[in-house]
Amino acid sequence: GSLDNGLLARYDFEAINGGVFTDKSGNNRDSTAHGATGVDSLGMVSRAAKLGGSGYLSAPSMLHNLPDHSQSFWICPEKDSIQNSNGIYRTIHATSAISSGISQSRFLGVRKFNGNEIWFLGDYRWDYNSGSPTSSFIGLNWTMPLGSSDSGKWHYFATVQTGGTAKVYVDGVEVASGALAAIPPPASANASTSFTVGRSFPASAAT
Repeated sequence: GSLDNGLLARYDFEAINGGVFTDKSGNNRDSTAHGATGVDSLGMVSRAAKLGGSGYLSAPSMLHNLPDHSQSFWICPEKDSIQNSNGIYRTIHATSAISSGISQSRFLGVRKFNGNEIWFLGDYRWDYNSGSPTSSFIGLNWTMPLGSSDSGKWHYFATVQTGGTAKVYVDGVEVASGALAAIPPPASANASTSFTVGRSFPASAAT
């Protein structure tokens, strides 16, 4: 069948108009640019969104409680950007929900640790209702040699969620697979939800 069957959103980043990248799927999930964000003419296929230090993208949430879905994208971390990350996760993309006292996010991120790239796909939850804030990470971790992804070259990433299992592919090679529940629904009906690129939560510091 057509690759567009069941498509939730598609961005080609050919142009930014009024601070917005148009959703080319026709589902009106346009992506809003924040901070140092623009268009780079040297994308992998054609053009690309370029995120500066404070730049990130946000779009309407679309993956909560969806047991089967996939995401694919080309990324080009600047040379040595992971090597210089000082052990802090840099978020590639995230689906988040923020409600009173609880922030939760399913994100793909990377950090430097012990001379390697440590990648993570899973859930981060921050709960500050109990007096002392608590946080937790649940998901998949895998290791790549430092410099694998921040060589200044383009890499193709794909994440696939099927029921309670997730798989991650980099340049067509499976790099991680394991149990991971579908993205849970927001903790409350009035939660603020979003899909972001470059940040774990819209209100968080750039990562």
